[in-house]
Amino acid sequence: MDKKVDEVYEMIENLKHSPLYAMSLGGSELYHSNFWAWLIKYGEEIKHEGEGNPFLKIFFGEYYNEDYYSKTPKIDREKENRDLTIVFNKKDVFVIENKLKSIATIEQLERYKNSVEFELNKDVNIKTHKSKKNFGQKKETGRKFKCGVLTGISEDINLPKNSLWHFLSYEKICKDLSIICKKMNRSDNSFYKDILENYIKDTEQISLIITKIVPQEINTWNMNTIDDFNNDNKLPKLSDIRMDDLCKKKWANEFAKMLREQLNLDDSVKGYELKVASGFTNKQPLVEVFYRKGKDDLIGIQIQGAQYRRCFSKSGDKETNLKNRFLELKKENWFSDYTYKNNKKNEIEFRYSEKSEQYQTNQQKENFCSYKPSFIYQHRNLNKENCSFEAILKSIIEDMEFAKQVLNELNL
Repeated sequence: MDKKVDEVYEMIENLKHSPLYAMSLGGSELYHSNFWAWLIKYGEEIKHEGEGNPFLKIFFGEYYNEDYYSKTPKIDREKENRDLTIVFNKKDVFVIENKLKSIATIEQLERYKNSVEFELNKDVNIKTHKSKKNFGQKKETGRKFKCGVLTGISEDINLPKNSLWHFLSYEKICKDLSIICKKMNRSDNSFYKDILENYIKDTEQISLIITKIVPQEINTWNMNTIDDFNNDNKLPKLSDIRMDDLCKKKWANEFAKMLREQLNLDDSVKGYELKVASGFTNKQPLVEVFYRKGKDDLIGIQIQGAQYRRCFSKSGDKETNLKNRFLELKKENWFSDYTYKNNKKNEIEFRYSEKSEQYQTNQQKENFCSYKPSFIYQHRNLNKENCSFEAILKSIIEDMEFAKQVLNELNL
């Protein structure tokens, strides 16, 4: 067996027997931020005069300076959707946003900064920070956003230069925690030292498992290498420690990141913005590339499981008029007619291009699939020949260029 594979199996076995890791399974992202809050409070008890809280130094570096060393912060968890909010003097605010299962966006981080510095009235949308009554005017809170730290396995977004946000990897956090741990006197801090050592070991192994299984350079959507770790009943499984889904999410994250970097499409078309995102629903990873306006207006591509989908959604569309919307889009060749195949699965095949690529649905009553209230799609299956990153990238570029034409033709 490959040495790298052997190491992964050993780490899976170690995590299976870790009580601290078992406690994290209720919610991995909250677990880490809650543990860090616990550590920061402990750091206030052990800090030496003139040196400050050692754990705050790990997260905020030079932003946490001698001006704050002698002051005790207020620590809030899950306040206005922020994982950890640390406040000095009732006005200087530091934020930790932990991203283990998903990718942050620049817009999300900006919202968190705004939620610190501006008051959200009851009529203000927490996502847009716009008010129906005062047309977007926001009342200042008197607080100042000093620094935000985004944590995760790897840096999935490019933070702007001179941003008050910076990225901190689990690997770096564990390295700095180890330095503090070694300085702790065993006789005085045995309880905290033991817990911290276990946490460092578990977190290092989580990071290592993901980095060993999910390649840095994704060249395919095929994730069979992850499933391979669940097939042998004689060996510890990724599913035993609930990390198979996490690895697939990370794979989809990296796939979306590479698409975002290489698509080279127009960022805005007729008021629609280009959005590239990843997620995980129905126990399957997904990647989406849409021209999107608001919440429900979109056109583009969604990849989930083994399906490559052409999608459309328009706010105001209801289930009763989706067929008419489909016919309108079929006229523009975004969607296509179907014929039944004579096979056991009774699949429906779709053809939309000269290459006769097949788009399918399992719904026999309609020639499209739909999510309530207005999301409709057709799909074709991905296989070994067409699931490489390069093949999917090429297909998405062609389809998104076509999507722009559809938006222009229908004047949506």
